[in-house]
Amino acid sequence: MTSKTTIGEREKGRAMRKSIRQHSCRSMARLATSVADDTSHSHIRLNPLPSTRPWGFSGRLHQTANCASFAGQKFGTQNPSTKFISLRAMSTESARLRSKPKNALRAVVVTLNIRDMVGAKTDTHAFPPRADVWWIWLAFIKHANGTASHLYGCASKTRKPVRFPSSRPIPLPSSAQLEIVQYTVTEAQALPVLALLDHGQIDLSSLKNDAPKAKVLAKRAIMANALGNNATRMWSYIGATAAVDVLPELNDIPALLEALNSELGLDFRDQFANHIGGFDIFDRPPWREEEDPFTVTIFNANAHEPDHTILIGRRDGHKSPLRFHLIATNANSDVIVNRLITMDAGVAEHRMTTPEPVYGCKASFFGVDGETLYEYDQTFIRTVNFGLNAVVKTVQIDDGLTQRARGKGADKARNASHAPRLARTTSTVTADPAPVAERRFSILNHMAAAFADNSKDRWFSRTFDSELGVIAYFNELLGDPAVEAATFVDPFVNDGTIGRLLRLDRIGLPLTVLMSWGKTDPDTGLEQTEEMTQANLEVLENVLERAGPLVGPRLSLRNIVMENGKQAFHDRYLMTQSKAGTSEIYLLSNSLNAMAKNWPFCLSLLSGRASSDAAKYIQELLDGKDATREKPFRTTFAWPDRDAATP
Repeated sequence: MTSKTTIGEREKGRAMRKSIRQHSCRSMARLATSVADDTSHSHIRLNPLPSTRPWGFSGRLHQTANCASFAGQKFGTQNPSTKFISLRAMSTESARLRSKPKNALRAVVVTLNIRDMVGAKTDTHAFPPRADVWWIWLAFIKHANGTASHLYGCASKTRKPVRFPSSRPIPLPSSAQLEIVQYTVTEAQALPVLALLDHGQIDLSSLKNDAPKAKVLAKRAIMANALGNNATRMWSYIGATAAVDVLPELNDIPALLEALNSELGLDFRDQFANHIGGFDIFDRPPWREEEDPFTVTIFNANAHEPDHTILIGRRDGHKSPLRFHLIATNANSDVIVNRLITMDAGVAEHRMTTPEPVYGCKASFFGVDGETLYEYDQTFIRTVNFGLNAVVKTVQIDDGLTQRARGKGADKARNASHAPRLARTTSTVTADPAPVAERRFSILNHMAAAFADNSKDRWFSRTFDSELGVIAYFNELLGDPAVEAATFVDPFVNDGTIGRLLRLDRIGLPLTVLMSWGKTDPDTGLEQTEEMTQANLEVLENVLERAGPLVGPRLSLRNIVMENGKQAFHDRYLMTQSKAGTSEIYLLSNSLNAMAKNWPFCLSLLSGRASSDAAKYIQELLDGKDATREKPFRTTFAWPDRDAATP
């Protein structure tokens, strides 16, 4: 029984491998035909790389018949006849491709496309050669509406054997699903997929039928911290899909980035942020994945080690000379070692003493040809803060908040009704002697208060100079060339507001002022009838008719209220919108009509989730609705478009 099952599995495996080979040949034949069609329009000739070139791609393209190298350029911005091909091609044979039999086509396709990325690299350390197997990793999002979008993909040579693909679905908060698929495939299967990248397409459908496609915006040859090496070489294909389309659900972003980071160890919140929606090809380091080629060991003087010491070692390849640049710092971040060191052939380690204990170390390792092999950068713990919180008692509260929490779940009810009282103790352990560390922190904080930083937050005291200063700062923000539109959200607008808007100097900038005069007079704060509010709006309209045309920006003003005539919103904001489609949201402490006159005026730039949530809220107000309310708002006044008002 067992033997029969095993034979059946083997037959099934052979049939599947045969199917994969046939599919691969058909994909390559289609690619070869496509290349033949493309190259028939213009003469393309690319030189093969010299054997010492560290990259496995051709980087030199002879410019003939409108062809030009596109490294670092945008796709789709050139002449339609321009061909974006950076891989080796033989234009004189391209016209004869269709007449070749399928096997010949396969051989030509391999010639047209990517070589072994490290095969062309001089192996000065005699590491084991690489197998012709590629690892391909793909992540895409399956949305609740049945569509799918590409999130990220990468590929690299690997020593792992060819095997069937593995996949893992990850549910997302929005009810969408992240699909992660990995392949280890032959070079013949990988090359057609990777070749499409240089034609501006991220397309893995030859490996997975339902893999979504995406367009490439640009290509970069870079070095980054990836695959266990801070100096990994890679080709990065930047995706052309807009950020809001790649990551449409904000609630999903933390889970997506966490999944990418846990799978690949890449920092998609910072260094690799622009790689989201794209595809990378890594030149995997030639050493084993579980071992670093170089070791940095730091000893502080103790009973067993008489001196402060740095020990540099190399695991393999010590038959060749090695150079490295070493920078070491102490607990105060002062540089105590900055040295270029050569390790001769046959020397496996280098030991050096330092005048103080080392708390930070950077090392760059270079081959004999000056090429960067490895980067090391570590900072060691200098200060540890300990904190202990003890619950000494809990106060139970029964008020309106507690009553509204009833029926919303046990956790919410307890959070609303119970308030713990904590006793906190703290202590600090630092590498520097305590007085030295404390003085350093104290003087840094003291001096920081004397200098303006890059923050856009501002505080204006209640002075005449500050009144002018607020206007000058608004002119600075709105004068940014990247800003293409702005919105002030301020419930209380009067002729004093218009007077300040007259001092904005950018001509033609679309500027919307959203106000909410309800049943409260904006000048006196007293309750008033809807008829009184309408009369005040007519007075404001007369001011706008006289002063509005003199305002620099292209001004429009709207008044929205709730269905019952009450005020629709309370807080004050400034939203600027850029040409790139991004928004900046500033929270304003009080209204524009008396900025820094009656009270100090403060504005603060929101960031992160607070910024995106506030931008969504402001856009809802502009659209005449609020997601927390069932009925839309009424527009009782609009200028200069009076027809925008609703009864």
